[in-house]
This record gives sequence, C-alpha cells and structure tokens, in this order.
Amino acid sequence: MKKRENIIFFVLVLAIFVFGVLAFVKPEKLVSGSENRSLTTFSHFAIDAFLDGTFQDNFENAISDQFVFSEKIRVAYRKMLNSAPSFGLEEQVCKNHYLELSNNSDHHRATFNCDDYMVYYPEPLIGEDAETVAENIQKYNRINSLTDAYYYFIEDSGVYDFENDKKIVDYYSILSSNLTGKYHLSGLFFDSYDEYKKYFYKTDHHWDYRGSYQGYQDIVKLLGAGTPLKPTGTGTNHEYFFGSMARSAKNYDTKEEFVYYTFDIPSYSTLVDGAPSTYGHYDDYVNHNYEYDKDANYYGYFYGGDDAEVIFNFHNPEKQNLLMIVNSYSNPINKLIASHFNKTYIVDLRSYETVFGKKFDLDSYLKENDIDKTLLIMSPTFIRNRITNQGLEF
Repeated sequence: MKKRENIIFFVLVLAIFVFGVLAFVKPEKLVSGSENRSLTTFSHFAIDAFLDGTFQDNFENAISDQFVFSEKIRVAYRKMLNSAPSFGLEEQVCKNHYLELSNNSDHHRATFNCDDYMVYYPEPLIGEDAETVAENIQKYNRINSLTDAYYYFIEDSGVYDFENDKKIVDYYSILSSNLTGKYHLSGLFFDSYDEYKKYFYKTDHHWDYRGSYQGYQDIVKLLGAGTPLKPTGTGTNHEYFFGSMARSAKNYDTKEEFVYYTFDIPSYSTLVDGAPSTYGHYDDYVNHNYEYDKDANYYGYFYGGDDAEVIFNFHNPEKQNLLMIVNSYSNPINKLIASHFNKTYIVDLRSYETVFGKKFDLDSYLKENDIDKTLLIMSPTFIRNRITNQGLEF
C-alpha cells in the first residue's frame, strides 16, 4: 500500500509540473502548416508507459512540437527527470536501463543505471552500413601489401548493449575477416559496464588516462617496440572537466577531474602541419596558463588536437620510422609511442587534404619518409565512415 501511495504522489508531482508548463503555451496544435505533418500531442500518464519509457519519449517529442523555446524546456525536463525524487521507483526506472540525455545526428547519448557515466546507445551494424564497413576495411589491404602493417582497435560504448549484457557488434571479428595478407591485429575490449568504466571518462567518449595507458602498453607489445615507459605520477589542476558527451548533450550535472599520467620522455623535436611547433599544451595546463571554460575540449588541448600531420623526431637513427594513421583516440599516446622510434609520422586523414591541398598518397608517403612500420589506431566511427569521405589514393 505504501508503494502505491508513493507512485500516486509521484504522478501528482509530475502532473503539477506538466500543467505548470502548459500554462505558458497555446492549446495543442495537431498539424504543422509549414512542415505539412502531424504534430505530437501530450499523452495521458500511465505507470506502464512511464516504466518502459514511452511516456517520457512522447512528452519530450510533444515539447518540441507544441512549445515555444522548446529546446530550453526539453533541457529543463531532462534535468527534472534526473533530479526529481522517484519515491521507490528508482530500481524499476534506473536499474539495468538506459536513460536518454540527447539525440544527436550521429549518436544517442545516455546514462546507464542513472549512473554518472555517459554512454552511447548501442548501435547495431546492419544492411548497407555493414557492407560499407566491410568495403572500408578491405581498402586497408593496400597497406598490408606495401608495409609492415599493424592495427589497434578500441571498442566504445556503442558496441555493447549494457541493458542486455551483450556485445552487438564485434568489429574485431569483422576486421580479421576482411583483412588479407600479412598484418598484426590487437585491441582494447570490455565485457561489462563495470569493465567499461575502468578505461573511459565519465563525460567523454574517449579513453581516460588509465585506458590510454593500457592502449599504449598494448601497442608497444603489438609493434614489438621494447619496454613501455612507466608513469612517474599523476596530475590534475582540480578543475572540473566536461567531455564530448557532456558538451554535446548540454548536461553539466556530472563533474569529473581531468587526471593525467606524467612521464620522463627523452628529448625530441616536433613538426605540426609542416611547421616547428609543440603538440598539446602540457605546460600551459599544468601551470594553469589558460582561461577556464567548461565548453572547452581539454582532452585535445592538453594532449594535442586532431592535426593533419604531426612528426615526432627523437633523433635515434638506429631505430625505425613509424607511420600512424589515426583519429583522436591516439592523442594521449602519440608522444609515448613515438619515443620508441626514430621518426614517427602521425596522419589524421580527416583534415589532410584541407591542410596540404592534396590527397594522402600512401605509396609516395611510405617511400619519401622511409617508413618501416604502419600503425592504424581506430574506433567504430573511424571504420564506419572515415575512409569513404577522405579520398585515399590506395
């Protein structure tokens, strides 16, 4: 009986909120004249619909169609869902369930178990998308025929359905089944929500200092490049970090410190997009020589951004030269990996043609720079849509 009273009380609180907001808008419209479509109207509250999420989905869609300044109201509504007392419904609403925070064009952002960690909704790979991924991977075989090729794959939260505790896309198997010739393959994987949290930020889709260091160790082993550097300590400037997930969802309720490892790295020189420069802003960040902005990308600011080409020269001519084809997952470990080689050429194909005015020509690049090994660091997004949009001359 107590539980039923709590549910009724919760319904009354929600109803008061809804009718309070409705007082500021016009009566519901049924059709959009400008878009020539039916508009979503508000449904009656039902416990079953609330527990399975359909009531919330309808309500948020109705906000978009019926309200002036709908985005601000949608944000307030999401905050209400996250902060309002649930009066005994927490376990049913949150336990082993996703709660959507935003629906972007590329990914749905959510929490799981109403936890602090922000994750992607799992994304099945079917139909034309699956065919595109296979075609993209098969293009890499050109690399295998020209150089000593290495692949490191990082799973993200979109490959795993935490709600049903199962992996829905096995990119590692897809890679191995579509790659041919001689190559080396490894990756970073997780088999549960708790394991995922060991490697990734709370508010960002990238791996954190622990995950990136694990990746660095894996890659050094994969490349046969000697003994990994060990951290000399950890650091943080004690200001709150809001990662890509939080910024895209405009959700700043979850706070985390930006923690990093420190290392003793041998001296080196760097070219960024063809000019002498530093990569990243380690000294500025550590010395607090910047203006704090919660919307800033401190992951890219601290470690280094997605530049078209970064060349590390550790002046070790007795060692090999390495080419890395990457996305932003490599940013924290570029310098660490490069310390094991003479020269390391790091190419981000998303911006190469824009910066240099020509497409990336793999054959010429390998010869001109005397490359011994080529490493691709990739994530699901890299495989799904990067190659098709960058005109590689393989």
